[in-house]
Amino acid sequence: MHAARGIAEQGNAALKYVFRLAAYQRDGMALGQTRKFNQIFAVLKQNEQGVPVPYLCRENGMSQALFYRWRSKFGGMEASMMQRLKGLEQENAWLKKMYAEEKLKAEIRQEALEGEL
Repeated sequence: MHAARGIAEQGNAALKYVFRLAAYQRDGMALGQTRKFNQIFAVLKQNEQGVPVPYLCRENGMSQALFYRWRSKFGGMEASMMQRLKGLEQENAWLKKMYAEEKLKAEIRQEALEGEL
């Protein structure tokens, strides 16, 4: 009986781990970011060439606030700088994910130790 109960508890711990990991990943990621850097770069270049902001926003299906946020963040950057920024943001996301996984493992270990006592 105890062996079956131990297997069931391990299964429950694994499910808890999966659900916690999904929550950490969901919270740590920017869910609304769907545009690629080359698309952002193209929109900013069009604006620099004189295309009005309302026209750009209408054509690309975005708000003017988003355009101005992009311009404040990426304005004046070259394509190579944007690619470097993209690489750094991907590395940061990977590190956040790795940290979340390790934190979850530590929490599960702590819960298992508390359950044994």
